[in-house]
Amino acid sequence: MSPRPLPLRTCVAVGAVFALCVALGAGCGASEATVPASRPDAAPTSVTLLEAATATKIDILFDVDNSSSMGDKQQYLQAAIPDLIARLVTPNCVDSAGHGILSNGVQVVSDAQGHCAVGKAQFAPVRDMHLGVVTSSLGPRGTTSICQTMSTPGAVPADYLVYLGPLDAPVAYIEDGYEEPSIPKFNDDEAHLINRTARPSMPWSTPGQLSGDFLAWVPAADADVPSDAVVEATAASLASDLQSVVIGAGAFGCGLESQLESWYRFLIQPDPYQSIVGQTSDAENLLVGSWSGVDTTILQQRADFLRPDSAVLVVVLSDENDSEIDVRTIGGIGVNWLDNNFEPPLATSVCATDPASALCRSCAFDTAPDDPNCMMNPPVYSSTAAPNWGFNDNLRHVHMKQKYGIDLQFPIDRYVLGLTSQKVPNRSGEYPSGGSGYYQGGLAADPIDLNCVNPLFAHDLPTSATGPDDPAICDLARNTATGTRTPASNLVYYAHIGGVPNELLTTTDSGGNPVPKETLTASDWMSILGQDPLAYDYTGVDPHMIESYQPRTGLPITSSGATIQGDLAPDWYTDGEASATFPQRVNLPVDREYACVFALTAPRNCDPNNENNSEADLSQCDCSTAGPGGTPPTLPADHVPPLCDAQNPLQQDYAKAYPTIRELTLAQQLGTQGIVSSICPIDVVDNAAGNDPLYGYRPAVASIVDRMAGSLAPLD
Repeated sequence: MSPRPLPLRTCVAVGAVFALCVALGAGCGASEATVPASRPDAAPTSVTLLEAATATKIDILFDVDNSSSMGDKQQYLQAAIPDLIARLVTPNCVDSAGHGILSNGVQVVSDAQGHCAVGKAQFAPVRDMHLGVVTSSLGPRGTTSICQTMSTPGAVPADYLVYLGPLDAPVAYIEDGYEEPSIPKFNDDEAHLINRTARPSMPWSTPGQLSGDFLAWVPAADADVPSDAVVEATAASLASDLQSVVIGAGAFGCGLESQLESWYRFLIQPDPYQSIVGQTSDAENLLVGSWSGVDTTILQQRADFLRPDSAVLVVVLSDENDSEIDVRTIGGIGVNWLDNNFEPPLATSVCATDPASALCRSCAFDTAPDDPNCMMNPPVYSSTAAPNWGFNDNLRHVHMKQKYGIDLQFPIDRYVLGLTSQKVPNRSGEYPSGGSGYYQGGLAADPIDLNCVNPLFAHDLPTSATGPDDPAICDLARNTATGTRTPASNLVYYAHIGGVPNELLTTTDSGGNPVPKETLTASDWMSILGQDPLAYDYTGVDPHMIESYQPRTGLPITSSGATIQGDLAPDWYTDGEASATFPQRVNLPVDREYACVFALTAPRNCDPNNENNSEADLSQCDCSTAGPGGTPPTLPADHVPPLCDAQNPLQQDYAKAYPTIRELTLAQQLGTQGIVSSICPIDVVDNAAGNDPLYGYRPAVASIVDRMAGSLAPLD
């Protein structure tokens, strides 16, 4: 199939689909919806806690990126699970000022009843928890070219199965054109709670599976445990089963991750779609995306998992910026940016340097016929050009406004509202009849469009629906009783373990050792995100946090002799244009610079000709290349990722993370309800005693529990 360019010059070019352009005001040129400024029933952009509340229960939802680069990071999360459970069930002992009490340099903890030999427990031991896992994979989303599943039209086994390697099998065989043993790629977990466990130990088998959708550790007298929960008898079994599910997420899911939308769809969206439909328009063979049906599995799981009187924690683990595209934007044409056959339109030339300018528009709209970009023939990112950061489907979510003149991702305030507002929009409120064709359910929405009670702040949640307009999924009873979760309480937290250098999140003690900061100042946030990332003002940002396809100003290049220092790597030239002497990288022919890196505990063999490597192994490699005739690559030194061994460029010694700007921006917008930690561990190996506070994601666990401590009930 040849790539499909977006129709250019006039709205008429795409027929009825672009009839909505008249609603944009000045022709088809406006790229943002104009909406009322008042929104009295929702939270402000800078969240302020209006009242203190405490809970004896906690519901924790892990949103795990399960794309191919996440295997090592999931293992660190797995290792941190027992620490998290232990911190909640045997709290730290603290002094009268709330400071931890140490004995021989080790934190003193309470017993299971909260008794401390010295001081007092930080909070009452938590004896009532629900723990669930969703992943970042939401499938093809109305296309037939990405993240395919068994039911995707035209898909073949290689699209939806992953070859695991020989495992215990004496031989592998071919079935339906694909090598066994293999299992599903988990390209579409549908924002459902997953209950699969670790990789199978026997060939031709599916992953293990728990007997329920989520884990529950509840008091023995609790008779209201849902039937689809796995009731744990001990804290140890709770931790062990959760570890298994984290690893069961797998590292071969959809590479276009929906890190924010997955948890929003599960917890918040009043009418979660059953499917995304991508229909081809008659005018220009474009896809037109829409939501169809209601996912009653989510409604049932949400009602079972989420309790009205619990503290809620959402933990997002990801090494890449949120990739989700709103398929319904521009009257449904937004779905095309997910189609890897689509040739996206160029932006006007001003967008590259001033995306906030009123002159920054898409060349698809007749707004600047004399702009040099729009005068190109055709004014699109062509599939034949290399390198092509505008066409590559894995990079389309990066700097959308700068590249395309329009931003087709959900606004961050969608997620701010979801975690802080009593009312949120359903799909009709997000795209009201007669609206602009762009999402308008955000912070500036007309109050009439915030038409549903937020499930996060309601009780008696529905378990089914007759359709998206069923009032039973919008007209919910609000939480009002003492001890229930309300927008004014401090019972909802969002934690992100992501792409940001530890040096931006830590200070040093008197011995020069890193110490995670308890809170981040305005200056810290400027280093992480810049002056105002929502307005494309990145003044003051640390160069490691700049999303870039080119080496960044102020940072060394690999060929300069610079080496990796801590979690910071030198930049490199990410262009992988193929030639006889300049081979193309297999997995990411065009890439981005890194926010941080960390040493692998064992080097990774990325030789595609190594017969012991499975597809799952190679998919995690950043050093794979296809040299002439299968020979080792001869890339120039400054084009070799700094993750790769200098002497053997097919050996990977480090893992990486890109700047996770959108996930971090959400944490910033949530104020004290947002928690941030680096996905790049300070210490990659634990000490002999097994209590190194800087190992893996222990700093993240400490930050999460310390921040939430004030929302957990004190010991009587």
